[in-house]
Amino acid sequence: MKYKKYIVAFLLMMSLGLLVGYVYRNQESLKRRFVGVRITDVTYQKLSPSSVRVSFKTSAPVSAKLIYGTTELYGVETSESAVSKEHSILLNGLLPGKDHNFKVVIKDEKGGVKESDNYLIKAN
Repeated sequence: MKYKKYIVAFLLMMSLGLLVGYVYRNQESLKRRFVGVRITDVTYQKLSPSSVRVSFKTSAPVSAKLIYGTTELYGVETSESAVSKEHSILLNGLLPGKDHNFKVVIKDEKGGVKESDNYLIKAN
């Protein structure tokens, strides 16, 4: 057991080397996963007391969905079928006279997921 501390130090250095090598080899995918795609120009247009069209842009083609509800607990989700940089999703079934919250959720081709801040659709 005289060499135990040297063995532990060697194993720690090897682990660190493997981690640095992984990060170096996967810089782009890690950057995309952790920095992510930007969500911009989020707007909504009321179509009726119970439906709204939400539009937004992303900095890269992604699939998108909206989660929404009368509180920030949301509860309902709807998605679009196409992968795109310009998105337009229809929210139906809103309760007339009630404010609704929604959040944009995007997923890139490598599985990276990002959520926007909460947005509020005012009833009036």
